[in-house]
Amino acid sequence: MKLSISFIAGVLLFCINTRAQDSTASRLRIGSTASIDYSSYQYYVQNELMEPGAMFAFERPGVGLSGGIICAYSLDPNYSLTGGIRFTEHNIVSGPLDLFTINGTIGTVKFTYHTRYIDIPLGFQYNPNQTKNIFFIANAAITPGYVIGEWIELDFEGDDTLGIVDQTTKSTSTELNRFSLKAEVYTGIGMNAGRFQLQFLPQARYSFFKAANNTPINRRYWSAGIDLRLLYSF
Repeated sequence: MKLSISFIAGVLLFCINTRAQDSTASRLRIGSTASIDYSSYQYYVQNELMEPGAMFAFERPGVGLSGGIICAYSLDPNYSLTGGIRFTEHNIVSGPLDLFTINGTIGTVKFTYHTRYIDIPLGFQYNPNQTKNIFFIANAAITPGYVIGEWIELDFEGDDTLGIVDQTTKSTSTELNRFSLKAEVYTGIGMNAGRFQLQFLPQARYSFFKAANNTPINRRYWSAGIDLRLLYSF
């Protein structure tokens, strides 16, 4: 994935330069971030949360990816401000559903719902003793974002005498909410090697905004996964 090239290149630089121990690192760190997660929806009817599985019993979390640029500014040895820009893709799966009928054809069908965002995470980080080789990290962020694409992918298997084929359909809903606002929580460890810092952060994200406007049944995204960050101190 193109978005992972910068992160992979950064990891190689990290490995090459681990011998370059430098105690004069500045407060500002800039680097790359990449994560993999599971994402799904919570459904609401007239702003009331539905029971899990009440909407689509066959729906399950899908694998999502994100990557981008991250920066951190140390206020002191224990606290930092973080920010950046990130590409995020959520994928939610429904099915496979047995004996699903399309134009009289019996088979199985699976739907995958894709949503892509540009996100701007803005966070506050607690990192005690971050000057040590290994240290603890806890980060909370508010992330405004914008939906740059949404589409549905259909995979069908069964009697093909009617010419049914797999399809990819772009969302044409005029109710799509293009703007998002997520709460994000990270906790994990950081490791220093000279001017480089590698962070390993399990994370969870939840969207405050609904995915669509003016609809009786609505949904909000949530996700959980692992975030890897490589930063360089200038």
